[in-house]
Amino acid sequence: QELLATQAELERSRAEVAALRAQLRELEEKGKMELRENVDKSKLEQREVECALQSEQARAKMLEAELAAMEVKASACAQKDTEHMSTITELNAESDTLRQQVAMLSKQLELATIDLEAEANATSKFTACFFDISNRLQKDP
Repeated sequence: QELLATQAELERSRAEVAALRAQLRELEEKGKMELRENVDKSKLEQREVECALQSEQARAKMLEAELAAMEVKASACAQKDTEHMSTITELNAESDTLRQQVAMLSKQLELATIDLEAEANATSKFTACFFDISNRLQKDP
């Protein structure tokens, strides 16, 4: 009877182990799926940020070209009569505004790049950590 009880206990333990292993596999699959979703979401966000950065870079280049054009106009106007001084002043003010905008866009671009790199590093660390945990769980029977 004691042997039968022990065998029954052993069978229950084996059933529990099998159930726990099934739960572990289920959790691993769920974790992998969530990780894939997070990676996909992160990649999508990264692409969106990269597109926004490219757009801002193009805008910054356009503003730089406008700034250069304004500076050329201001230089040409400076050589003209004193009656054109008000025009020169206006162009200089517009040029200053464009410089400020270029500086602001450059700073935003720098900050966005830093954010993107930080997000990529965090995603990479999370991925490595998850795979490490998964590998350890698979090695431990």
